[in-house]
Amino acid sequence: MEKEFWVLVVDVALSAIAYFGAKYLAPDLFADVQFVVLAVQPIVLAVIGKLYADRKTTEITEFTEAKIRSLQE
Repeated sequence: MEKEFWVLVVDVALSAIAYFGAKYLAPDLFADVQFVVLAVQPIVLAVIGKLYADRKTTEITEFTEAKIRSLQE
């Protein structure tokens, strides 16, 4: 599967652990963990979006160049 998918799965798993850890174990300890997760999530999502957009742009460029070459032949 795609790396981006697994990064999102790990992100959801860490968020769930932080939520249930704060709810059932030690709320004071997990408050800091929740802050870090919430602070890092937008950065991770932005990086995933950038990687995905770059890959799609490369695929479109390669397809267009191949089509142009086939028309020139």
